Amino acid sequence: MNEGEFVDEKDIHFTNKHVDESWKDAVSGQKEKSVSEPEPKPQATEGVDSSRVNFHNFITSLGMQALLLMGEIKAPGAEKIEVNLEAAQELIDLLVMLRGKTKGNLSQEEDKMLNTLIAEIQLKYVEHAREKA
Repeated sequence: MNEGEFVDEKDIHFTNKHVDESWKDAVSGQKEKSVSEPEPKPQATEGVDSSRVNFHNFITSLGMQALLLMGEIKAPGAEKIEVNLEAAQELIDLLVMLRGKTKGNLSQEEDKMLNTLIAEIQLKYVEHAREKA
């Protein structure tokens, strides 16, 4: 057949196609199984107390790290207090970003706690930055 030439209707042959619809039975079987058997709850990570892994403890640990880096508290086992205001600023920025990303998704208590923590740490940071200048 040459380019631009049309196929004669006589030359068109259709084959019988077999459509495999067995997947429909498999899907309906899975639906029935999921309705009768509730999904198992995810297991807590071994060695981690799931009651300790929560938003409050997460932001508190970030706040403690910032205070440690500003020299407000001494690191356990450390001989002297070391100050790293740049790293403390990064943690404060992280908390501020977290506040923006979680806006509208926190409980009133979590929102208040995060805002209070950020305000207090920012004040401490300003005090230390002024002392350094």
